[in-house]
Amino acid sequence: ATFPLRLRIPSWSKDPSITINGKIVSGVKPGTVHAITREWASDDKVVLNFPMHLQSQKQVNNGISLERGPIVYALKIKQNEKNVKEFAVKGFYETEITPASPWNYGLLLGNGPIEKSVEVIKSPMPENPFIQDQTPVQLRVKAKQIPSWTLDYSKTAAFELPLSPVVSDQRTEEVVLVPFGAENLRVSIFPTIGKPKYITKSFKESFNGNNAEGLVIYGGAWFYRDGAIHTALNEDGRSGGGTKVIATATQFSDFDYHADVTVASAGDAG
Repeated sequence: ATFPLRLRIPSWSKDPSITINGKIVSGVKPGTVHAITREWASDDKVVLNFPMHLQSQKQVNNGISLERGPIVYALKIKQNEKNVKEFAVKGFYETEITPASPWNYGLLLGNGPIEKSVEVIKSPMPENPFIQDQTPVQLRVKAKQIPSWTLDYSKTAAFELPLSPVVSDQRTEEVVLVPFGAENLRVSIFPTIGKPKYITKSFKESFNGNNAEGLVIYGGAWFYRDGAIHTALNEDGRSGGGTKVIATATQFSDFDYHADVTVASAGDAG
């Protein structure tokens, strides 16, 4: 029978290939749906090969995340587990998991290709590849601890990611990253170690293109529209609490602040 076979080619694979009965199919490109129309026979064999490559993605405060193919990687963290409550049904618990090994690392990455700074470690495929100690593909990279980056006041999450690059006088270590799904405690966005680069003279944001690369929003209903930054009211008609917008890359000892502010509705904000 003759019919089209449509195959989705992932964008994360730089050199995807398809073979039919051992022969290479031409025109296969990442991020497309490749259609093969031909007369098919019962014993035809179609093989898809999607090589996985390392790549880094820029994140908040100049941090980075590391990916290999479609998998995001997180720091391998030892953990303490404590049952804090047993439910009415015996054997079911509320469990508290806390880190038993350091987690506040910044990565040491060179200026060249990411492959020169990150080593890929492979092992045989287990029955469950998302168990931390037996995941078959791990990443190894040099890093330093950042003592000033700590847990928040409630000790339930990390404080905001420090602006990269970050200075650290700690010793260089090798840390291991495993697939995000293999971790219960997850650090998947990392600062980088280096000499800090701050804006010290002036900072201006006009919100052109309804965006602001220099500002980081922490909580609240802030959004960009019509060349300005707005904050929306909560469902009860009042302003939200605990919201802030920070130009994290700035460091001024003394400055003048100028902004055009419009109050569009009555509120309770100070």
